[in-house]
Amino acid sequence: MPVFIMSRLTFYVLLGHITGANVARTFENEDTCIYSTASTACSPTRELGEVIIDLNETTVKAFYEFGEKYVYAIRGLAMENLDQHACLDTKSRWEVEQNTNCSSPTILAPATIAALEDAFARSTDPNALLKDVTLSLSCDQLDENVDKLGMQIQVDADCYTHVHRDHNSVYDFSGWVSNHPGGEYNIQKWAQGFNDTDGPVPGKW
Repeated sequence: MPVFIMSRLTFYVLLGHITGANVARTFENEDTCIYSTASTACSPTRELGEVIIDLNETTVKAFYEFGEKYVYAIRGLAMENLDQHACLDTKSRWEVEQNTNCSSPTILAPATIAALEDAFARSTDPNALLKDVTLSLSCDQLDENVDKLGMQIQVDADCYTHVHRDHNSVYDFSGWVSNHPGGEYNIQKWAQGFNDTDGPVPGKW
């Protein structure tokens, strides 16, 4: 699980959520405040447990205000190569719309549908809205083409859409601010509250 050290904030980033403790090490807690990837970090009793933080406009700004960090989720990544196909890649990511009929379900062979349904059922990913599949799939070869990148499939009441494997992954972009070819503003604008609606938005799930 990636760990971001965020000045006074230590956060443990897990797909779909950020977990962690917001506390500085001081002389008062140095005996019990430990640096750890465990869910009991920085608690007098070490029984604090995980704290779920939704990444939204408010928390994106809070990351900057408290830790001077630019933390965002990635969206809008294109899939163009056949090796990114869900049936050929060793890992695929799916955006799940619960209790929703797919707007444009992809026409797939029965073998591909069965392989995908089985993979979703066997996935151990706890995220209900963004599911990773790390299985080799036995799809129909006729479905293994670039036209079916980003395929969409209805499974019971839910719609699954294949997305880029880094879609909605959370990263600390602070080190990229001065290197962004479009200028610092294009990294800073959401965290600093600029009134700009162009480009990607902070991740929400």
